[in-house]
Amino acid sequence: MHNHSKVHDIVRHQFPSVCHGRFLAVEDDLVRAGLGFTADMLSRLLYTAMLDRRILIEVRTKNPRWCTTPPATLECFYQPWTNCSQINREEGGDVKRMSLRSYWSRGHWFGLKKHMHNMRPDPLQFLFRPNARVQRHVADVVAQCGGRDYWTVFLRDSPEKRAELIQFKQMGPDDKLPGLEQYVRRLPGDVTRILWQTSNPALFEAAINYSKQREGLKYCYTNFSRYANDVWGGNNANLTDESGLTSAVNGELGRLGNGLISLKSSTWTSFLHAGNKRMRLIQI
Repeated sequence: MHNHSKVHDIVRHQFPSVCHGRFLAVEDDLVRAGLGFTADMLSRLLYTAMLDRRILIEVRTKNPRWCTTPPATLECFYQPWTNCSQINREEGGDVKRMSLRSYWSRGHWFGLKKHMHNMRPDPLQFLFRPNARVQRHVADVVAQCGGRDYWTVFLRDSPEKRAELIQFKQMGPDDKLPGLEQYVRRLPGDVTRILWQTSNPALFEAAINYSKQREGLKYCYTNFSRYANDVWGGNNANLTDESGLTSAVNGELGRLGNGLISLKSSTWTSFLHAGNKRMRLIQI
């Protein structure tokens, strides 16, 4: 039986002075899962790796979900998870391989959340440290915002999300996801800067029209493409690289502000809030 109370310093575990060769190699094949849900699974898997005294690494899957250029893993957008080199990983190491889809489907991650408070730093903050490429994009949008004292408003609607909520009986077939007015109604009166986040082009247009009509409001957004359907996480292989970068940039931007208004049923909400617990959260 593992002693859960002994799981502490992630950095010391993942960046050992000597690479001992015990690895848990994860392959991200969780097709059509968004970055928020993927991050939650990876955080729990990091906990599992630490309990087993293994270093968590990511290896390329046959059909990469976030980035098709080398290394074709989340390392396209985030800083390395370990200082152990590829040679360390492949020569003479004790490597246990894990499919993220298999990990999710077996349900071994259930119940781990109550123990994960022993991990330092927060696993999401450790695994998703943006690299220089992402930071450049983030800096451009923050400059457009006029600073980091903005509120992020994440507007979520797609056929895939509606189908998911209907499947899990969180909404009826005739129900609709919240529209723009339900989000702006919850905005605190003293908010003067908004970062709009949405992949839905109709919601984005409505948000910009609202912003232009509200006197004194400073607003910003990323200039990535937007689609009515979900295209990230393997939903559309032709858009893998753009959607991966979009997710990484929006993920970091969403953590930097003073507040967040977001859909309660989206794991993107918890992904952003976990990156900045001091940020005020309003769920729709």
